[in-house]
Amino acid sequence: MVTAQLTDIAAGLNLRRLNATTKLSRQAVPSIQLDLDAQDLLERKHAVSGTVDLAPDALMLRLSQVSLTAPDGTWKLSRPVTVTKRDDAFIVDQLSMKNGDRELALYGRFAVAGNQDLTLTIDRLPLGLVTAF
Repeated sequence: MVTAQLTDIAAGLNLRRLNATTKLSRQAVPSIQLDLDAQDLLERKHAVSGTVDLAPDALMLRLSQVSLTAPDGTWKLSRPVTVTKRDDAFIVDQLSMKNGDRELALYGRFAVAGNQDLTLTIDRLPLGLVTAF
């Protein structure tokens, strides 16, 4: 298990603090349990919890909780989501985040090269929110 507490982070994303806990599991397919919580420079709180499976042929990120505080309220993961990286492709299985009646949804496959099949749905997202981050 590794626990880290970082403050005053300036690495493309500026954070006042970041607390991280990771636990490595030595199963047939090794995995890492991640729990992150952060506070940005505007005192907004954010959190992510999930597991990374380290299979020989793929990396699989399973997020059980995502909470991002924006100026218009908190965006939360509607249901668990899985993101798989296999070779040079990523597969997103039903990412959906909601804030009241607002929603962002993403699913499909994308890669650096080749065919793409990705769907992004944005419902009632204020454009000012994008510039707030």
